[in-house]
Amino acid sequence: MNVSYPVAGSMVISMISRDVSDRWRSVLAAWMYINANQGVVAGKELDFTSKAAERVASEVVAPPGAPSWAWSAPKVCAAIEVAEANTGRRLARQLILGLPAELDAPEMWAITRQQAQNWAELGIITMLAVHDPRRAGDTTATPHAHCIQSLRALEADGFGTMQTAWNRDHLHAQWREAWRHRCSEAVAKMRAPN
Repeated sequence: MNVSYPVAGSMVISMISRDVSDRWRSVLAAWMYINANQGVVAGKELDFTSKAAERVASEVVAPPGAPSWAWSAPKVCAAIEVAEANTGRRLARQLILGLPAELDAPEMWAITRQQAQNWAELGIITMLAVHDPRRAGDTTATPHAHCIQSLRALEADGFGTMQTAWNRDHLHAQWREAWRHRCSEAVAKMRAPN
């Protein structure tokens, strides 16, 4: 597969859907990929364990006061699939964040998690994983984070109404600018004399 990696400080936003042209067609399949897991999705055996060497960390970041199930990626994936019952419908938002190569793994994880916590304050649940392909010997690839987000408001027993405000271009532009700034600040802090 030909993969293009994001530039540090960039944010690529796309949708995961059940459309046959979508690479994943399942939130669980996308999560398995970013988390370097294996399993069966829709009768198809998937194995992404070869990505394990590059995975730095993964986690679910949920809004404050979220129910306990919202901290479990498989349960979040299942709830998203149930909420989006229509074939071809958008299931989730996928973001790929370019990370500065100058940062070490804990610093990359810290700024990615901070970004996810900002989204959680808006009510958005985010499943995230940081990948550094250099850990697996790929010197041509850049560090990056994968994020999968719900498109609906979180409720006690699942997902509720579609939050169209979360899909506005002007909001995504703000997110991209905030991410660029966060990356620049992290690099400046790392380079600053003690």
